[in-house]
Amino acid sequence: MDIRAKSGSGKKSTPAKSPKTKLQHVEQPKPLSFEFVPDPGSEDYSSLLKIILSEETQADHLVPLLKYLEQNICRLDVEYKTLVTTTLSINWLGNTPELISTFQAFVLNLVSAHMSYLKPCLRMLVKKFIPVEVNKLTASESSGIDTSHVHSLLKSLSEIVPMTVELLPKILEELFPYINKGVQVFSHYTQNLLTITLYLPSLRLGILELVISNMLKLDVRSPRVDISTAICVQEEDEINSRDEAMFEMDGETPGETEKSAELSVAERLAGSLPLAGTLDVMMNLCFKYIKDTCFVNGQLQWEVTKKLYRELLWVFDKYVFPTHESCHVQFLLLYICSFKEALSDGFIDYLWKKVTDPTAQCVYRQTAACYIGSFVTRAAFLPLRWGESLNFQRVITSKLNPLRVCMPIVVKTFASAARMHQLAFCDTIIERNNRCNLPVSSSKFSLEGGNKIHLESYFPFDPYLLPESSSFVVPLYREFHGSLPDVDPIEDEDEDDFLPEEDDKAMDITTMLGKSPVDLLHYSVSGWFKHA
Repeated sequence: MDIRAKSGSGKKSTPAKSPKTKLQHVEQPKPLSFEFVPDPGSEDYSSLLKIILSEETQADHLVPLLKYLEQNICRLDVEYKTLVTTTLSINWLGNTPELISTFQAFVLNLVSAHMSYLKPCLRMLVKKFIPVEVNKLTASESSGIDTSHVHSLLKSLSEIVPMTVELLPKILEELFPYINKGVQVFSHYTQNLLTITLYLPSLRLGILELVISNMLKLDVRSPRVDISTAICVQEEDEINSRDEAMFEMDGETPGETEKSAELSVAERLAGSLPLAGTLDVMMNLCFKYIKDTCFVNGQLQWEVTKKLYRELLWVFDKYVFPTHESCHVQFLLLYICSFKEALSDGFIDYLWKKVTDPTAQCVYRQTAACYIGSFVTRAAFLPLRWGESLNFQRVITSKLNPLRVCMPIVVKTFASAARMHQLAFCDTIIERNNRCNLPVSSSKFSLEGGNKIHLESYFPFDPYLLPESSSFVVPLYREFHGSLPDVDPIEDEDEDDFLPEEDDKAMDITTMLGKSPVDLLHYSVSGWFKHA
């Protein structure tokens, strides 16, 4: 049996013009009737495709077409691929409930009868996660687009066709927005990807891998110095604009003069540094996802949390840990470790195994050590017993002599803090190292200690600068204020002149790593440095 679409029978009548007016009466389109399928390549076939593609075709015309195609689903083989793909392009999501339900039924029956159409159907559904006319949408409006019908159809497809979970991850990766897309595109797409994990938990690890790896691309392209500078400049501009508005006497209302000041820090950051703004939104979505997954009615779901922690740690090991100069993505691990002390124990144990692995590359062992130091220093939820269990006195007196290769400002801060909490006493070792670093008269003695060799310092958990998502980090973060403890601002006048001055060189690191905006987060960089 063939099906062919016709528009109603009979000749088209020419509308009569009224002698009194020049307005022309437009004939309303008649409902479509279906009798047989046109052969591919025929004139009727082309006409049917035009009807489906036409924006003027209304839902009450498309519903009977979809129902008739569904009744003849077995005939829609590869020969009718153009007709099927055209039908799948219908704007069904934002249409009437009848059209939505009819379209969903058509897709389910189509895939059940012809597996070859599964991939085009999945691509069509995933494309719905990318908002249309993104230049006219803000991030909040984009996140409000209803895609619940897409998810219900995806869930039904996965139940009917098990092959769905095999094809979907690759499609999600292929259609993931490029970094030059707007914040609303990333926000909407990421939110929908995380929603998929709620009804397809077997895909969660792959989706977390996809999201975090793309967040890293944004992170490494958003240097800490640029973010800090942009926020500080915007804060200064806002203060200046407010000061100027106070002296304006042009009759403007307060709402008009302060309109520009109403923009949030996150919105201003997204305007000046789009990649950093996009990363901020994605980090915020990930933090919310972790919290909503691990807590139900305020109660921690331990088994669920352990599974999510293992998946995040796997992604961290594969992508985040080897990435040089990532600034913010690693805070996802710090956040989930704050839920229970056992998670922090596991994270430290994972890093310590890398430090002590003799087969690992030196750069990875050093990076793991930096992660341990930064995590223990910055995680406010860790108890003081952590410092006692690390046996600092044995570490600093070892043959490796770590205080000799650390930056001078780090050594001073550590010595003061260790002395205050009675964790270790470093003064004797520091004095001995200073004597070993005396200048020499000839370069031939450079290998015997004449030149200092400082290890490259990396602080993975330096202050979190992204404004919108910082609310998840600040309560868990240990801040450092003021000057170094037990450091006399007046230097000893009797100090030997031949000793090298270390303070100026040490403080240059603050410029290299960048400073946090004091007005925003109220702490300095790396905790080892004086608060400027």
